[in-house]
Amino acid sequence: MLTPRTVIDRINTWTKKRRRELRDERRGRIAILRSGIEIHKLQTVSDAKWADIEQITATKVDVFMGDVISLTVLIKSGVSGQVSEHDPEWYDLIEAISEHLPGSLPYANWALNLVAENAKTITIYQRGELPD
Repeated sequence: MLTPRTVIDRINTWTKKRRRELRDERRGRIAILRSGIEIHKLQTVSDAKWADIEQITATKVDVFMGDVISLTVLIKSGVSGQVSEHDPEWYDLIEAISEHLPGSLPYANWALNLVAENAKTITIYQRGELPD
C-alpha cells in the first residue's frame, strides 16, 4: 500500500533525476574514455579523441550557498560540455587532463587561484599553447 510519504519520496526521486537530465542536456554531460571524451548534449553524442580537445576552462560561480567550480571542455567540432565539482565524473576528468593533455595547468595551480579568487575563469588547456 502506498503511503503519502512513499508517494512524496517517489516524486522527489523522479524530480531530482529529471532535473539532472535536463541540466545535462543543456550543458553537455561528459563521459571520460581512455581514448578521449563523449559529450552528450541535446540528444546528440559527440566523440572526441584527446587530441581533438581545443580548450578547457575552469570557472568559479557564486551560488546561493557558496561557490561551484566547473570545467568547460570545447572540442574541434565546436561542441562543448561541462562538468562541475559535484558531478561524479569530476575526478576522472581532472586525472585524465593531466595524463592526456601535456601542457595543461596542474590542478593544484588553477584550483588554488580560483578558490583564492585571483580569477573567476582560468584557461587550463589551450591546444597548441604551453602555460606560462
